[in-house]
Amino acid sequence: MKGYTIVRLPKEEENTERFGVEKGEKGIVAELDIRKEDFALTIPFLFVSEKERRKGIGTMLLQEVIRPLAGKDIFIPVEMSFTDEDSGLREFMEAQPNFTLTRDKDLFRIPADALKNNEKLQKLKEAAGGTKKFFSLNKKQRFIFFEELQRAGFEGYVEDDKESYEKELSLAVLEDDRVTGAIFVTAHSEKELELSFIYVVANHPKTAIALLGTALKKAEKLYPDAEVWFNAITPESVGAADGIFKGEAEPETIYTARWNGWSDEEPGEAAGLADADTE
Repeated sequence: MKGYTIVRLPKEEENTERFGVEKGEKGIVAELDIRKEDFALTIPFLFVSEKERRKGIGTMLLQEVIRPLAGKDIFIPVEMSFTDEDSGLREFMEAQPNFTLTRDKDLFRIPADALKNNEKLQKLKEAAGGTKKFFSLNKKQRFIFFEELQRAGFEGYVEDDKESYEKELSLAVLEDDRVTGAIFVTAHSEKELELSFIYVVANHPKTAIALLGTALKKAEKLYPDAEVWFNAITPESVGAADGIFKGEAEPETIYTARWNGWSDEEPGEAAGLADADTE
C-alpha cells in the first residue's frame, strides 16, 4: 500500500513480537502484537488509529503477519479474543477471508463498589471459612484433583502452576483429605482480579459458598480497589452471576477469531496444506 510501511517494533514482553504500520512523518498508525503460547499463537493487541481506519491498513498488517505461517509445513493455530467494547473488531474480523468468528462466553465485570456494597455478597463473605490455600496442598492431593477435572471434561481450564495465580486467593475445600472444590484467582494488577476457575464436585453446594465467600473476603483486604471479572462458561454460571449482581453487572459477549490456515493470496493451496498437516 503506497505510503505505508510495515515495520517490526521493539519487544516489550518475552514471547511477544510486535509489528506496526508506519506512515511517513506521522509515525506508527497501526500495531499488531502476536504472542507464542505453548503450541499456538494469540493476537492480544490489534489497533489502527481512528483517522486511518477503513483504508485497508489493518487488513494489510494482519495478513502480512499471518501470510508466512501458511507456507510452513505444520499448521499453527492463531486466535484473537475480544468483546463488543473493542470498537469495530467484530466487523473487521468478519471481513477477513481466512478467519472464522465464534461467540464463546459471557464476560461479567464486577466493579469494586459493587463488591463492597452488594448485600448478597456480604452474606457470602459471612459464610467464609473452612478453606485451605490450594497450592499449600501436597502433590498427591493436587494430582488427584486434576485427574478428576480431566474426567469431568475440564482439562486445560486450569494449571497446577502457582506462578499463574494469586496464591492467597486460590483456595480449596477438603473432605476426608480429598479436594471437593477449588477456586483459582489471577491478579492482573492492583485494580483487576480474574476469577479464573471454580469447580465443585456434585452434592457439595456449601463448598461453592465457602470458596467464593473466602476468596472475596480476602480480596477485599488485599485488593480493595479491584474489580473482579470472570467468564460464565455454563448457563448455570450465567444464572448465578445474574442472581447475585442483577442490575450491577451486565454480561459482555466474548468473540474468538480463529485462523483457518489459509493465506489470503492462495487460500486453496494453503488450506490443503493445513488439512494435510493436521490429519
